[in-house]
Amino acid sequence: MLAVAFLRAVNLASHNRVAMADLCSMLTELKLSGARALLASGNLVFEAGSATPQALEGKLEQEAQRRLGLQTDFFVRTAKEWSAALADLTKVLNIRGTPIMTRVYRWNRSSPQQEVGHADVMQRIDARLAGHPGLFMSAAGFRGVGIPDCIGDARSTAAAAADFVRG
Repeated sequence: MLAVAFLRAVNLASHNRVAMADLCSMLTELKLSGARALLASGNLVFEAGSATPQALEGKLEQEAQRRLGLQTDFFVRTAKEWSAALADLTKVLNIRGTPIMTRVYRWNRSSPQQEVGHADVMQRIDARLAGHPGLFMSAAGFRGVGIPDCIGDARSTAAAAADFVRG
């Protein structure tokens, strides 16, 4: 079974730093074949055999702590579950086609540096988001730069999304 693992809060500035090669080696040593990482994101893809995602989560959390000194949560899903979730999200958000533009920024060992006028840009983004019920955005640096700001924004965004789903 092809599996996808998402690690919570790794390689964020100086927090929970871990080499993806070390994680892939750990998976290989645990007899999880074909392990590969996606950038330094903490996202892994591997062959899990017949192990359940829930069993893998506990085992990987325990082994990462023991072998790498990494204490974090693992969120594991089968490739089939992940594909179904993406299909549902695409349907709910009425997404058609591929994105016109995407950007990914990484601030290694530092916080995002906002430009002058960032608050005005965020107000315009929020105003446009209001015109698309069911679409929510949250990211490091959107509505603050520190970890507490990011956590607060994520919680607020998650609450708004939950309210939307509840109707």
